[in-house]
Amino acid sequence: MSIHKEGAKDNEAMKNWAMKMNNFLWLGRKIINLAEQSNILSEYATLNEDFTKWLKNENRLTDKKETGDKRPKKESPSARTMRMTSPENREQYLQRLLERLEQKREEVSKWQKAKK
Repeated sequence: MSIHKEGAKDNEAMKNWAMKMNNFLWLGRKIINLAEQSNILSEYATLNEDFTKWLKNENRLTDKKETGDKRPKKESPSARTMRMTSPENREQYLQRLLERLEQKREEVSKWQKAKK
């Protein structure tokens, strides 16, 4: 069955056709059917389920607890994570690692020469 069932050629005629009760319901069913075929609803449901799980996990520290009840400690990022947050810090960190690597290579080289 085509959307232009009654030969609607322009938007106004299409709008009038769709606003009739049976046509409106048919159009709604057709849209839902196409959405189900294209997996849009399953992707949305999966995303929504993941978001709901994440939200519950985020709110686990703010649930209703009585005074005196133990609460889990909030996680804080490690010092290394904090250092790596900005691109400048990452670049500086990598530069320091390269410098230390070069120093270690020199030390190993001197040690090997001294051993011979």
